[in-house]
Amino acid sequence: MDGFTIDTLPDKGLLELVEPQKPREPRKKKQREETDERPKRWRKAAWADTDDDIIAVEGFPSSKFPRKVTPFTDYRSYLVSKFETIYGRPNWATRAAAKRSADEDFDVLAEAGDLITDGKRLPKTNLGFSKCTHLTKLPTIANSVQFHPDRNVTFISGMNGQIDIVNVDGDDNKKLNSVLLENFQLHRACFTTDGEDIIIGSKTTFGYFYNYNMRTSVHSRVPLLMGKDRLALKDFTLSPNGQYLASTGRKNSFYLMSMKPKEIITSFQLNDEVHSLCFSPDSTKLFAGGDEGLIYCYDVRQTKRCFHRFYDDGAISCKSLSISPNTGYFITGDQSGLVNCYKYEDVMTNQNPKPIKNFTNLKTPINSIKFNNSSELAIISSSHADNCVKLVHFPSCTIFSNFPVSFSNLRRVNAVDISPNSGYIALANNLGYAYLYRLNHFPDY
Repeated sequence: MDGFTIDTLPDKGLLELVEPQKPREPRKKKQREETDERPKRWRKAAWADTDDDIIAVEGFPSSKFPRKVTPFTDYRSYLVSKFETIYGRPNWATRAAAKRSADEDFDVLAEAGDLITDGKRLPKTNLGFSKCTHLTKLPTIANSVQFHPDRNVTFISGMNGQIDIVNVDGDDNKKLNSVLLENFQLHRACFTTDGEDIIIGSKTTFGYFYNYNMRTSVHSRVPLLMGKDRLALKDFTLSPNGQYLASTGRKNSFYLMSMKPKEIITSFQLNDEVHSLCFSPDSTKLFAGGDEGLIYCYDVRQTKRCFHRFYDDGAISCKSLSISPNTGYFITGDQSGLVNCYKYEDVMTNQNPKPIKNFTNLKTPINSIKFNNSSELAIISSSHADNCVKLVHFPSCTIFSNFPVSFSNLRRVNAVDISPNSGYIALANNLGYAYLYRLNHFPDY
């Protein structure tokens, strides 16, 4: 086996070092006295600040006002909006506003009953977030980052074959292990669906790939052969049910592999080069995109059958594909930076579906699209220019304008991921950094 492990922890598997994620239990509320049926009112402020009541013409030193601000705009509201646009809404302000709203609406709630929503939807205006301690710093280009499906753990991989495994807490982010595969130009790595292993592939190494076991901290070579042909694990994706792996191959081909045992089932051939692959959430369909602006749809249960294809509106070469977990949206990312968002049912029933929204915020090839678990949020990124990351809100299909903040420098983002319960997002860049952000709206990991 070429490769060695550094900082290994042989006495105990990595998964045993971190407790499984448990849903956060709601805080127990103090029982109110029987005579007090109404919730406690928001306490009155101890003092009043006269500056809170002024208008814009009194707050600005000159008569020149920012865009969309008039002389009679509430000055305090303007300052609050400006602060939240740059830094996001602080946790204490969110909690305070929620409590005030609950107290003020007590009488309405008593009468409205089931008409009142739970108020847990992700706001579509500003995204509340905070930057955490970065996950790691590799001595090479970081090209993969992924959260473990049920533990507070993530890995970050680099082009030199190094993989850092980190405990995610937002503060220390302690490194649990670091693995280095010698003479292996790592291109992509991915957790298996059960989180027991990491699959590690390379564009330039043919005939095998690596499997790293999270419990034993041991990595091993896995043969990758189809007849006499030695294949490489390039741009690959795993099915949500953990049964299949699909990878781009040589020239215009791609192939499908079973995960137990790890053997190639079949290969496919298109008329153009294949750049992107994606499974449906139920793992029964496999989608492939290439240079002709066509998306091909295959039934995994009838391996070689292409049962449908459609044109990606206005696209030249499809570089990324993603389907929301609720099977509501199908998103494509093009060579030109065009991002099309379709209804999933439209792409499955039409050869020329029309997108419900297209995004032209990025101007370079889209290399990553990732949905969160509730299908309310997606990250779109390009690794061909600095700071090319956008977060999209669903179902409004709008871009969050306050991420990334204008003064941040994320450099070239090569990989992105969202934690299982959407509490964190991770961004890996060309300088070897893996940045971590906390999304305030989501309470759990």
